[in-house]
Amino acid sequence: LTVNGYSQKINMTLGQKLVEMTIKQVYAGTDELIYSDLLSKERVSTQSFQVKVDDSIDATVKALKEKNRFSLDHEGYENLDYDNYQVKIDGKISSVETVPNSAFELIYSYVGLVGFATVPNLNFGQLKLTSQTDIHQLASDSSSVVTIINTKRQNNWQLSVSLPKGIKNDKNEIYLGDLYYVDALGKKSVLGSSPKQIEQQSNSEELKSTVDVRGEEDSGIRLEQSLGNSATKYSGELLWSLEDVPMP
Repeated sequence: LTVNGYSQKINMTLGQKLVEMTIKQVYAGTDELIYSDLLSKERVSTQSFQVKVDDSIDATVKALKEKNRFSLDHEGYENLDYDNYQVKIDGKISSVETVPNSAFELIYSYVGLVGFATVPNLNFGQLKLTSQTDIHQLASDSSSVVTIINTKRQNNWQLSVSLPKGIKNDKNEIYLGDLYYVDALGKKSVLGSSPKQIEQQSNSEELKSTVDVRGEEDSGIRLEQSLGNSATKYSGELLWSLEDVPMP
């Protein structure tokens, strides 16, 4: 009796186990997601990726960064390094450096800030010498908008400005007259060497605010011209500053 038999190979490849890594970008000490758009108040999306157990977490993050799979660059926050994260497993901070055997989170923590997005160069244009005291508004083509970012939770901003070296011409002659600001309530602040507060945040919910120092008919920045100025170009340097104060 003859029995014919056949042999076959069995092939297989065993791959590393995959687990879910969730990336969250939050305010430090909270679970509150930061904002990706300050005007629409859209928050940064939580992202999840399937990653290999036992791989280096640093290398995994670097690979995702190089493929532009996620970004830490958001307006209104200081940029974080990609390796500036905490690992959370089951809600607890862990010191692991390689991908664990179960789902985990990478937490990037941000501290909000108060700062300028834009400040204007002010131009009053060409003025005629006066035979009496005259008041001038900004030239129609002058920039005038201060844009302020506030992502610092529980704080509002106060805007101040100074004119530390005054207004002078090329001969170092001092301009005769004042630069001043009138707020919406009619308060007049002459700008000089010491910072003068001219505006404060009125809406605590705003993350990105604009202040147009051109103002309205009875408010805004003004240049007073007195007798005795030379027929020449005058200029000065404004120093804008912000202070953050606790919400009332």
